[in-house]
Amino acid sequence: MSSEKEFKWYDFLNLAEVFLDIKVDNIEEAKARTIVSRAYYACYHKALKYLKDKYNFEFEDRGNQHKQVLEAIRCYAPDIADEFGKLHDDRIKADYFSEERISIDKAKLLVEESKEVYRTIREKYK
Repeated sequence: MSSEKEFKWYDFLNLAEVFLDIKVDNIEEAKARTIVSRAYYACYHKALKYLKDKYNFEFEDRGNQHKQVLEAIRCYAPDIADEFGKLHDDRIKADYFSEERISIDKAKLLVEESKEVYRTIREKYK
């Protein structure tokens, strides 16, 4: 696939910011959970691309791919490993744990943190 036609993962962060501005009654938490998830996935795919481009990273197996990327980030980009791991943990809570409350304020904070992680990964290409 040519680079002009590849999906731009940063658009997930753009979409997360658009969702922050949408006001819809009765689904605020669903909106917040979606924002958290999209923000994380922007960083995940940017990290995966970075690992593949710079270190020829390949998955050991098809299971636990997120954990494998996080472990590789700990090795090759330890300066963002804690933040990346936190984004991953928050995405898991948002996607799988209904008893965890996810607020719009939390989602806003995670979007900002995701933008910083994404920016740091992008700068590693230089």
